[in-house]
Amino acid sequence: MYKQTEVVAYKVIENDLKDKICNGSIKPGERLPSMVDLCQEYNTSSTTVKKSLDSLKQAGYIYAKKRVGYFVSDIESDHFKIKF
Repeated sequence: MYKQTEVVAYKVIENDLKDKICNGSIKPGERLPSMVDLCQEYNTSSTTVKKSLDSLKQAGYIYAKKRVGYFVSDIESDHFKIKF
């Protein structure tokens, strides 16, 4: 029987932003687009975008500055170091 895989909207946004960070399209220290811009770009609600950003923040890809926005974490942070 064919099993349908469910795609969650916030994961699509999270993975897309993660790819842009990892491939250098969005550089360390660079500000991410505003919530309004991300909502328009992905045609979704602010709640969905916020969930994506929170997940990226928790994983260490981005950080937030209160009342300023979200920024890409420094590539030299512990998150990006390979540990053996």
